[in-house]
Amino acid sequence: MLWCVEIMDEDNLKKTDYIINMSALFVVLFCFFIPKVNAIVIVPKAPNIDVDSYVLLDTETGTIIAKLEETKPVKPASITKLMTAYTAFHA
Repeated sequence: MLWCVEIMDEDNLKKTDYIINMSALFVVLFCFFIPKVNAIVIVPKAPNIDVDSYVLLDTETGTIIAKLEETKPVKPASITKLMTAYTAFHA
């Protein structure tokens, strides 16, 4: 059985190391150049609600998702006043 075992000399070790290193480099580079796949986002139509104006905003990207007369000035509602008081006293 000893005749089946090939003794690795220095040249074979260098070739093996080269193949392993190039394979690892290929895998790393391949992982960096895989294109990112964006999911398809289905945005529903704006809701039909009985209000004078509204704005629905994505806070992470800053994009407006839905709006109705967004520049119309309106007085703040009671919940806005309560939240302002809450944040002022608990900050």
